[in-house]
Amino acid sequence: MKNYLFYVGIDISKSKLDVVILEKQTPNVANHFIVEN
Repeated sequence: MKNYLFYVGIDISKSKLDVVILEKQTPNVANHFIVEN
């Protein structure tokens, strides 16, 4: 199982969920997910 660092930020005013996944092996690479309701 790979090790991931999860950063979850919730913007209530915009009803937006911001999730950033960073791999420990490659700190320069970031997968950025934005989910809007």
